[in-house]
Amino acid sequence: MDKKVKTKTKSNAGFLAAALILIAAAVVVLYAHTFNGGIQAAGFEAKARALKEYVFSDKSLEKNIGEELGGTETYTVFISVGYENARADVVSATKPNLNGAWDSAAQKAHTAVSDRVADAVCIRADIVNNKQTMSHDDFPAYVKSLSRGEWGYFRYGVAFDSEFKTALLEAELNGNRLIDYKDTFGFRAKLVKEYMKEYNRGSLKSIPDELILFSCRGYFYDGENFYTLADEPNNNYGRREVGNLDKDYMTDIVTRGANYLVNLQKSDGAYIYGYFPITDMEIPDYNILRHAGTTWSLLQTYRTTGDKTLTEPIRKAVGYLVGEAAHKDENTAYIIERKDNEIKIGANGISLLPILDYMEIFDTDEYDDIAMKIGNGILELQDGDGRFYHVLYYNESEHDDFSGKEQFRTVYYDGEATFALVKLYDRFGDERFLEGAKKAMELFIKEDYTSYRDHWLSYAANEITKFAPDEKYFEFGLRNIQVNLDKIRNQGVQTPITAELLLAGFELYDRLKNSDVHVEYLGNGFDEKAFIETLIERADYNINAFAYPELAMYLKNPSHIVNGFVTRNDSFRCRIDDVQHYIGGFILYVRNYGAIWEYASELGAKPAVAE
Repeated sequence: MDKKVKTKTKSNAGFLAAALILIAAAVVVLYAHTFNGGIQAAGFEAKARALKEYVFSDKSLEKNIGEELGGTETYTVFISVGYENARADVVSATKPNLNGAWDSAAQKAHTAVSDRVADAVCIRADIVNNKQTMSHDDFPAYVKSLSRGEWGYFRYGVAFDSEFKTALLEAELNGNRLIDYKDTFGFRAKLVKEYMKEYNRGSLKSIPDELILFSCRGYFYDGENFYTLADEPNNNYGRREVGNLDKDYMTDIVTRGANYLVNLQKSDGAYIYGYFPITDMEIPDYNILRHAGTTWSLLQTYRTTGDKTLTEPIRKAVGYLVGEAAHKDENTAYIIERKDNEIKIGANGISLLPILDYMEIFDTDEYDDIAMKIGNGILELQDGDGRFYHVLYYNESEHDDFSGKEQFRTVYYDGEATFALVKLYDRFGDERFLEGAKKAMELFIKEDYTSYRDHWLSYAANEITKFAPDEKYFEFGLRNIQVNLDKIRNQGVQTPITAELLLAGFELYDRLKNSDVHVEYLGNGFDEKAFIETLIERADYNINAFAYPELAMYLKNPSHIVNGFVTRNDSFRCRIDDVQHYIGGFILYVRNYGAIWEYASELGAKPAVAE
């Protein structure tokens, strides 16, 4: 009897102890939530007050916005709270006066932040200053017209009711893929409703017959600096106003982009390939050509900025690249694309750029042997007419290693291989490499490769004219610009490679202008003024691809893309080669900044750049 009682007592004690532990844990969780929520709210309150003071320092703001709206009885304010690793909380309020709308939106934001464990790292305010009513039926055609059929280029927010109780910012619409840019150009209604429910943006049973399209005056505070955002609903919309991009500003952008790439680097020297930031999906697979180009952009950054923190990442990346080489024989080697079991001549050409630049910059001959062997491999794939064979098999069970797979894959390979041959000549002085580049250039001229709008041809023409300043090579470089100038100038999307085409071409142009070489085409067919204007415009336009935090905050994990470069028309894709090409163009702009603007002054060029 006593034994049974004792056993029961022990059992009760165990249950009691377990219950006390659960209660204590619940108290700790509740305390942590309340305490941390208080901390987050306090941090947000400080930022919100600071931003309001900055915005309302303009005493005419309410009056001006009222006039922009054509006279209004209400004002609408959106407040977005940004986090390091999570999509922003967005709230809004509409009131009879601007101050009341702001305070009401700020209170809603305070409530949202209180439920977060993460710290509020930034805050953005958008005040509606332009709106137009449109029928739902007319909306798709308008989207298609303004976006030119390109994903993500419709730059208005949309309200689904006149009081803005259900309304989404442009960044929310595009940052969550809520418009179908492929087929209907209308709303993806199911996703709109799901997004609004998940992120507490109001209840929407269906898309109404009448819509209100709007844009805003925007303001951003990152805890240190305040920024006014571009408010015209064009391709600058929603990012900070920077005026004309000067040399120092662009150097800073290059540095940030390079550091972004460094942060993607793994311990073996490879990189995380990239992200689709709407879903925060890491882009699978790998591509050795893009690894090589990315590494080359780090070397170009080092050459421009002298940033010593890039030294070790560069060393690791070049080491990884060289480790992907396979020897055909004692004199010939190729870089292998492991994922496809093939050898691409373009990848071999691009691989030589970081290998050769690494040895030049760091004064070493560590990779001379492999560089020479890869160069021999490229020459082995060139026929007597200068044409390159593009793709070989490697490690395929049904094909011999180094046997032919594809004669032609992409025109880019030809320019990449030619550029590399000239760089090899510069390193080793071996005439075989220069002769191979000349034969390739003859082919490009004969078959009019200017029609391909290829930036690598611009790099190749620029490089070969340093050692073979032949009139026909200069003319080819100029024609490669002129033939494509109108298309480049009228592009509606950010495209870094066209800026590279123009900027590599500028170096050829500048050298020609300061040489004794006579090229009749320069004064009879080549539009110098339009060239300089377009070059500056594209550099200015491409800054819109930079992942400023005021853009990144609306995507799923801002930390994975901030300071990178996004491809807006591919769901804001951010891949290492995207960053590489933007860095490449901006470095050329920085390198030639003074000369570019001297020509602009001399020619009376008036580029259309954002103010």
